[in-house]
Amino acid sequence: MSELTYEGVGKSFGGKKVVDGVSFRAERGKITVLMGPSGSGKTTLLRMANRLVEPSEGRVLLDGEDISGMEPLEIRRSTGYVVQQIGLFPHMTVEENIALVPRLKGWDEGRARRRAAELLELVGLEPSQYLKRYPKQLSGGQQQRVGVARALAGDPGLILMDEPFSHLDPSVRRQLQMELLRIQRGLGKTVLFVTHDVEEAVRIADKICFLKEGRLIQEGSPAELLFNPLGDEVRSFFSSVSSMCRMERISMKDFLRMRGPGPDPAPEVDSAGLKIEGSTSVLEALGLMAKERSERALVVEGGIALCEVDASELASFVLKNLRDGGCVPWR
Repeated sequence: MSELTYEGVGKSFGGKKVVDGVSFRAERGKITVLMGPSGSGKTTLLRMANRLVEPSEGRVLLDGEDISGMEPLEIRRSTGYVVQQIGLFPHMTVEENIALVPRLKGWDEGRARRRAAELLELVGLEPSQYLKRYPKQLSGGQQQRVGVARALAGDPGLILMDEPFSHLDPSVRRQLQMELLRIQRGLGKTVLFVTHDVEEAVRIADKICFLKEGRLIQEGSPAELLFNPLGDEVRSFFSSVSSMCRMERISMKDFLRMRGPGPDPAPEVDSAGLKIEGSTSVLEALGLMAKERSERALVVEGGIALCEVDASELASFVLKNLRDGGCVPWR
């Protein structure tokens, strides 16, 4: 896993400033999403990470080292890169496309081919059916899965994704978003992801950096930008997020903050029945309580009891917010 840090980064093209003094960190093992309206500098910032674009000011650090002193080709070979256009080589088979970077890195043929088959299976495509196919023989969703597999092939610590799912049908896009989360959680890769789709950002991000006219307006968790937006611009942009999507991103810890302290002290962890981690979404928690037929659950974090909640109380909160079309303060 890598950590990517932007320190006071700026970029001008032809005298026009497209990125202006941006600082943020893409943390190890997390998905950081850059989003904002067209022309906000999202893709320019992402392309600085593998030196396809050089900053006019400031610096970009990879694991604490200024990348301006690194060899660009070496950075690109050690960084996964997935773009909207996918970029598969049409004259190469799926296997050859995936194995390209491992071969460039000097892997032996057997290892490179095993890696291609392993990654194809990881992204949900049967190796025996797809390894020998050419890109033109695949659907758009299948091509993008191969693109993700190729980005993972050299075992990079950092993966850059520039609107990778934007041209796909909504159902395929949603499926690939969930696949990305599954893969990222399993492998623990650091991902820097660009999108203009606010619901996509809310669904996949650990942290969102909202940009406008080249400036960083707000950064934080999806819940922070949804429920504590800094200014009308952020509020307006996130107002289109559906109620269900909002509920998916409210954790039990968020719920406790909105509700305030419970009437009774939390019981000891060892004596509690159903225990739910504070990072669990309110929808997941409600489902777990229903599955276990439990009227109460103890919310815990790191083995420490936070508070006990009632299923009826949680259901009331969820239903009220779904009905009202957003997240309202607890009453």
